[in-house]
Amino acid sequence: MCGILCTITCGDVAAAPINKCGECLSRRGPDGQSYFTKHIKLDSNPDAEGTVTQKDICVDLYGYTLQLQGPLTLQPMTDPDGNMLLWNGEIFEGAKDLKVDKDENDGLVLLQHLTSCTSDEDVISEMSKVKGPWSFIYWKDSTHSLFFGRDFFGRRSLLWQFKGGDSTTFSLSSVAKRHLLPEEAWLEVPARGIYKLGADTLNSSSSSVTTLLFPWQKHFPRIGTSIEPTSVQETVLASESDHQSFVQNVQDVFIPVTIEPLNKLILKENVLTKPEAASTVSLDEDTELKRAAEQLVQVLAEAVRRRVQNVLLRRVKMKSVIRAEVRERGEDVLLEGEIDIEGGMSAEQTNPASVAILFSGGIDSMVLAALADRFIPAEEPIDLLNVAFQQKEKPNNPRGWDPFAVPDRITGRSGLQELQTLNPKRRWNFVEINVTVKELQEARRNRIGDLVYPLESVLDDSIGCAMWFAARGEGVPYPTGDGEDERHYISMSKVVLSGLGADEQLAGYSRHRTHFKRGGWEALLSQLEMELARIPSRNLGRDDRIISDHGREARFPYLDEDVVSYLNGLPIHLKADLTLPRGEGEKLLLRVAARQIGLTGSSRLPKRAIQFGSKIAKLEDSTHKGSDISTSLKLDVENKTLL
Repeated sequence: MCGILCTITCGDVAAAPINKCGECLSRRGPDGQSYFTKHIKLDSNPDAEGTVTQKDICVDLYGYTLQLQGPLTLQPMTDPDGNMLLWNGEIFEGAKDLKVDKDENDGLVLLQHLTSCTSDEDVISEMSKVKGPWSFIYWKDSTHSLFFGRDFFGRRSLLWQFKGGDSTTFSLSSVAKRHLLPEEAWLEVPARGIYKLGADTLNSSSSSVTTLLFPWQKHFPRIGTSIEPTSVQETVLASESDHQSFVQNVQDVFIPVTIEPLNKLILKENVLTKPEAASTVSLDEDTELKRAAEQLVQVLAEAVRRRVQNVLLRRVKMKSVIRAEVRERGEDVLLEGEIDIEGGMSAEQTNPASVAILFSGGIDSMVLAALADRFIPAEEPIDLLNVAFQQKEKPNNPRGWDPFAVPDRITGRSGLQELQTLNPKRRWNFVEINVTVKELQEARRNRIGDLVYPLESVLDDSIGCAMWFAARGEGVPYPTGDGEDERHYISMSKVVLSGLGADEQLAGYSRHRTHFKRGGWEALLSQLEMELARIPSRNLGRDDRIISDHGREARFPYLDEDVVSYLNGLPIHLKADLTLPRGEGEKLLLRVAARQIGLTGSSRLPKRAIQFGSKIAKLEDSTHKGSDISTSLKLDVENKTLL
């Protein structure tokens, strides 16, 4: 995982936006950073009198690297032909000729394949072979072309910006600062396919720039997308209809997609009257459902295995940096795997965890934890990161009332006990992350607001804040032990597993019941299809920016290509049956699968979104809806400060 940034400037070379983005990017890639610049001269298109002039083009590339596998390789990676690659991704699996051994750097392997490409179609073909999350920026020197994009699900963030004026600058970055002026605005690169920008299309003082899009198969036509610095830039990607208003169709060339289409065959009658609750035993003994759940366990376990094996441990020098930062805040520190300043080394410190899980104790995170337990070495702990926001004290609160005893804390502790029963030999580090109002406000102002950007809704704000504190991994280990004082614990993991994608595919949200009641199975299928299609713009860019800010990589097993294909191929009644009660019918298939691997209590818990389970939604007084623009994220343009 990395932080990547590229700017292409035509005309007077302006200062690259690295001064504004560099701090955010460096936190994404703390293990190494590098920079490369290239100056070229190109002939302009003939003017009305047929005169051809030369224009100066400057290409700047910055790379910030988090080392997860293979030797540390700084970015941008270059080859003898002058091609350059910025790679923010993982090749978990690829075509037969695109294999990465555990001791190899996947970015270097990909660059070798791209170097052999002689046409645009070759570049597109190589990128289509990759199975795993990615965003990339690739400079093809022989054609002075820039290729860039995000994977089919948009699991890695990539933003773009265009600025006119005395010089024309096109920029791409993993993350950016919130802007004070319209011309400073950034937008997420849509996960529609792979884009190509020819440097010869840039002109000094131009008011727009056109990129060519090679779209994913059967999703979008291949189009040219106009990006302008003012109002057009703000609306061009706002919605599907707005987007189509600013494009022109060109020749169709599609990128093949390995995801199976959604099975829309309805095999069960639409019964909207609430039946008596079906017994868990009868559901578990349903032959068709049982076999489907067994297969889900197999395919999901393989997705987890790809994401937890061969993860390098964080280096000691990074631990020292974290130790210094925490001690500046005047807090006591417990760091695994590092000798404490006072000397000695406790049993808890001798072995750090390489993998952590965003953990609520709900079925999504419980299944991930149980499957990760199969593949992570037995002597290595697993960090369970559980976040809670301080609740307001009331006059009638009982003695001993805990302001952090939110729903996710309660289910999280219960889930810990269930995992300890499943594997008592594993050290499960349950980290209680308690967030006060003051901490929330300071972090949102100084860090989180820039990471959520360019999204800005109340929902983005609350989910982003909850996820940022959880992924930071700083809290109190539970239980602390008899007679032990509370100590500050910091997870040293480089990889964080997230359960995102389970609800969108298995009808886990309350809104799915609403759609089902109104329109039956057809309405539910349409909603699930829409939610999977919008997950790149609604969730994944934001979540990647949030989690990666701590030098950790977010990984989403439920969005593994094979898992999605398997679930898409099943009829809807096997995935969810919303004629059944809450806590049973939603995510039905996953609940049966959970019981098959030994999880009983958590398999019956109803869905609870992180903003409600952690109680951040109740922490601050607000009458706004989730879709409203968050006033907490806005900037004071007049005074050029945060509100």
